[in-house]
Amino acid sequence: MQPLLTATIASILSMSLMLAVNLPDNSLLWSAVQNSGHFVIFTLLSCFTFRILRPTRFHTAPLHQLLICAALLALASLIELIQGVIPGRDASWDDMLLDTMGIATGYLIFTFFHRFNQISNSTRAALAVTCLAIGIKTLQPVLAISAYHILKSGPPSIVSFADPFVLSTIKGIGNASATVVNIKPDNHERSIRMLRMDFANQIYSGVVLHDTSAAWNDEGTLGIQLFNRGGLRRVVELRIHDKYHNNKYNDRFDRTLVVEPGINEFSIPLEQIKYSRSGDTARGHLDMNNITEIQFFSSDKNPFSLYLSGLFLRP
Repeated sequence: MQPLLTATIASILSMSLMLAVNLPDNSLLWSAVQNSGHFVIFTLLSCFTFRILRPTRFHTAPLHQLLICAALLALASLIELIQGVIPGRDASWDDMLLDTMGIATGYLIFTFFHRFNQISNSTRAALAVTCLAIGIKTLQPVLAISAYHILKSGPPSIVSFADPFVLSTIKGIGNASATVVNIKPDNHERSIRMLRMDFANQIYSGVVLHDTSAAWNDEGTLGIQLFNRGGLRRVVELRIHDKYHNNKYNDRFDRTLVVEPGINEFSIPLEQIKYSRSGDTARGHLDMNNITEIQFFSSDKNPFSLYLSGLFLRP
């Protein structure tokens, strides 16, 4: 009974940790760190549980191991159900998948060490490579975003598309997509790295830039450079959120941008962005030290592409 009690206590502690810890920052980086925690915690818990509850008479006991897997999956399901009723938290199938991958990885690690002398060198290598591949694939978002923050350009650029791993912080919504390409505009001697934004024929199809340079000054302007390679005028909406955005219309900055064929430059006073809140919001302005999202989206019935070459702050 003692190994079972120890495994139960470890499970309770793991569940308490996952439910109690809610990282305070809502940036994409901290969200990726928190999600990766599901994989890491269940990998450790799985390896520990298989180790402490290992069969005593046989090296292989499929039913015994199947019961452990079922218990760990039940624990993961319970955590998601509890998260679903905690304010500010959500149940997620993605988290369940991370938990399941952690359980599988923990079992492979246990097998590698527990049966080290009973398996061939090729099997050991296969287990090690499999665990490493799962770990890298699962932790790839947090690794890429961390690398981006370490290597990214500083002010005055809000985001530079020449930075490595910049696409790890850019997401398409409403069937839109984003890729970094080299474009040589007319009257330019060399190519420029730009973000190609492909908008779909769907309402609110757009591109979201996360984890940009968060601290903006109260004075100066926001500079935007958009390149329209087509022959038609295009209209997109610019939306800016701060950390405290609550998905209401009156707590964000909105601006319609009319993009003519060719290179377009827009300049928006930061004071207008700061005091764009209206209505009965708790605060009367955006927090310019905690800008978290910049969005470009379209309601056009026809798909089209635009190229974003620059986002920067001007004094």
